Amino acid sequence: MVRYISLILFIGLAFWCCEDKIESLSYLAEKDYTDNIFCDNMVLQREVTVKIYGTADEGEVITVTIDGTENSTTTDSLGQWSVDMPPHTAGGPYTMQIQGNRNEIINNILYGDVWLCSGQSNMEYQLKKIINKNQYSDRLAEVKALPDVRMLIIHHVKSRERQDTIQVYTNDSTKTRWFLNGEDDYDKFSAVGYVFGTELNDLYDIPIGLISADRGSSSIESWMSSEALQADGKNDGNTYYNAMIAPIQKFPIKGVIWYQGEANAKSVAKAMAYANTFKTHIQYWRSEWQSGDFPFLFVQLAGFGRGGYIDITWPVLRESQNKALDLSNTASAVAIDLGGVGIHPWQKVGVGNRLVVAARKIVYGEDIIHSGPVYNDITINGNEAILTFDFVGNELIARAGDPEGALEIADELTGFTICGSDHIFVPAQATISGNTVIVSSPSVTEPVAVRYGWIGLPSANLYNKVDIFTKTGEPFIEALPASPFRTDAFTIEEYTGDSPD
Repeated sequence: MVRYISLILFIGLAFWCCEDKIESLSYLAEKDYTDNIFCDNMVLQREVTVKIYGTADEGEVITVTIDGTENSTTTDSLGQWSVDMPPHTAGGPYTMQIQGNRNEIINNILYGDVWLCSGQSNMEYQLKKIINKNQYSDRLAEVKALPDVRMLIIHHVKSRERQDTIQVYTNDSTKTRWFLNGEDDYDKFSAVGYVFGTELNDLYDIPIGLISADRGSSSIESWMSSEALQADGKNDGNTYYNAMIAPIQKFPIKGVIWYQGEANAKSVAKAMAYANTFKTHIQYWRSEWQSGDFPFLFVQLAGFGRGGYIDITWPVLRESQNKALDLSNTASAVAIDLGGVGIHPWQKVGVGNRLVVAARKIVYGEDIIHSGPVYNDITINGNEAILTFDFVGNELIARAGDPEGALEIADELTGFTICGSDHIFVPAQATISGNTVIVSSPSVTEPVAVRYGWIGLPSANLYNKVDIFTKTGEPFIEALPASPFRTDAFTIEEYTGDSPD
């Protein structure tokens, strides 16, 4: 008996040591009948057909019941089963019963909007980190009290083969579950995802489900299926897609918020290739979910200043990200003013709020300006370059102060460079004239091109003025930053100097 106990303890210790954990959270990989995504406190997507699925014995009859609606099926030769439950309006809570040779009960279910929060470490960046920096403290006391926000964290797993079920984190050692807002370990969820979800819930009074599937240092390719990789001209690999995304693609979602790109900005070639790869990624996720062109809202790379290749490649990566705006139901949250010398800026509240603004327009149909100024055209008039923009809002402004704080107007406009036929860009003077920006330099008598914010961490302050309010009529966002741009199509050479530390 002692030998058996020792063996069990040894196996348990080995498992604990090898497991990739988020702090003290544990995970379970199996349930009775349903896939791990179906568990207590979950949110099901409202107003669409929801597929409930899992495994049982071959030939077993499975009956699913929720809110008076019942549907049955028989498992196939592999023991797999699924039933379609009809569309349901937002609300709850409800109890789901899965009846076969055994009985599984799932409690406290809500119907609402389910958002997938994916990307790399800046999406993974935990809420508790901004709480520890005394960020969001005033607003947190309010949104923490919202009961209809639920969170699920998918375990970090790679696989060469497509997996059938996910592994999920839990703070309960006995069963898999979604986290309730404000309970133990809720603050280990993505800070960006949490701000996004709680603000939407507070605004629309719709239950919000948030699924975190992210991993630090991950490239975009690691989130793509083998078919998508082949379509993009890349080889199949050991991917997070196979283990963290593919198993949930039968689970309906409202849309995706995406924060990734740092891992693809290591060279100009990779940063330029991202333009096509990102589009392919979005299109394949949509087709693989079979839910139409669901909203895909992404964060443009935040300001990051360490010099070296970053000043060359990060502007190119941002430009590549913006190419995805050619696709329907997409929007970008510009974050060049939310960053610093670290690759993991703590200013996640502003990022989350800008994603909220994008969702309010793209997804929920509010009549608002959801984007900062976007470059439209250039006209050369003597020694001046005159720039026009889309998304001007109420007016163009030069902003000063904290971009997450109250609106302040700066004395001068910054962030512009200009060049002549020599293609050597120099700092430029820029002034706002109505809905245009006039750019010039004493050293450039015949301008050819202009760039704005074209560096890793720009000192760039062109914004539009907008009127976006909370549901109580207070200012939510008063200005949105212009996206970095260049008016030229010059070849950008690879960086050949020393890399930053």
